[in-house]
Amino acid sequence: MSIQVERPPRRGTARASGRLEGSSSRIAAVDGLRALAVVSVVAFHFGAPLPGGFLGVDLFFVISGFVITRLLASAFSSGSGVRYGEFLSRRVRRLLPVLVVVLAATQLWLLTASDALQRAGDKQTMAAAGYVSNWYAIFGKQSYWDIHSDLTPLNHLWSLSVEEQFYLVWPWVLLLLVRFVPRRARAAVVLGFAAVSYALASGFGMVQPERAYLGTDTRAGALLLGAALALFLASRPSAHAMMTRSRLTPTIVGIIALGIFAGACALGWSVDSPALYAGGLVLVGLAEAALVWAVLHRGILERLFGSLPMRAIGRASYSIYLWHWVVWVAILSMPSVPESLRAVIALPTTAVLSIITYRFVERPLQRRAPRTVVACSVVALVLLALVAWATMPVEPALDGLPG
Repeated sequence: MSIQVERPPRRGTARASGRLEGSSSRIAAVDGLRALAVVSVVAFHFGAPLPGGFLGVDLFFVISGFVITRLLASAFSSGSGVRYGEFLSRRVRRLLPVLVVVLAATQLWLLTASDALQRAGDKQTMAAAGYVSNWYAIFGKQSYWDIHSDLTPLNHLWSLSVEEQFYLVWPWVLLLLVRFVPRRARAAVVLGFAAVSYALASGFGMVQPERAYLGTDTRAGALLLGAALALFLASRPSAHAMMTRSRLTPTIVGIIALGIFAGACALGWSVDSPALYAGGLVLVGLAEAALVWAVLHRGILERLFGSLPMRAIGRASYSIYLWHWVVWVAILSMPSVPESLRAVIALPTTAVLSIITYRFVERPLQRRAPRTVVACSVVALVLLALVAWATMPVEPALDGLPG
């Protein structure tokens, strides 16, 4: 199935920025921003004094929306179109193999865990296999608010589900925008979509904060901010050039944005705070989008986030994110491990597992034949869901009832 725009690109149209040429290429500093995102989340989960560290997930969302839209918009504007099946297969090839490894390792570990932990983990494995972890957390009995519980080994996979659900529909929405919305109005339209998403989050946040935090509709705002940034850069090169005549401008904007993000992480809201949904998420999302914009230009921030250590962590951030919470819950389930040693054990364990999967699974499989990788990954995921269902301990009988 092909998503195609017949109009050829306009001749003589300049790129939004020299840093954006070659849409298929990686942007080093954006990889570095992924490092900032994953470090924030890991620090929050591992008990560091960073109460707003969970906002690193929003930074992941903004980056993902920017990168995916940049690639899709480039294909549409070139007139080559996008094969929807190929787009999805690339996402599967990029994301599924490592997820399969982590879920398989989790299943093996759960066989040695308590019945309660195994039941919770098996249910979460099945939800993860269908990329509906966020909706399972909303409608099931696995609350994100139990994030420090030892019965939520795959709670963090909700964000992957939000992204994958977004990827399913966004190419078609973007196609409609490219076909029917004037080039210079597209970013504004997407910002309108983002405003609707944030408004939904605000409405739910007053009465059902968990629904507001985990819903795909309520969390798409950050993804759409990244998408709007990509469309703005592609459609308004002259305005963008005026904004960046001085290299100082992106640096100042980026430092302010980084300060807002860091302040929100260090002193910000809790995940169930009404203020988070009454404007906090919007403020942080805009700051994150501004930070992405800033690091696309030469300057202090571009050098900082484009440095080798930041790039290395950023490129392995997906593996780090998948492993870190499973490792943490495994340690929490061991009463013999003192609280003071949990992070000391969890950090190197997460690092080693992440390096292994990134080096031997994530990187090499991205270069293999897509059909083979996609087929094997999907089959493995289905098998893991079946194993989780078959090995799930029976629910204990209620007191006072037979059985």
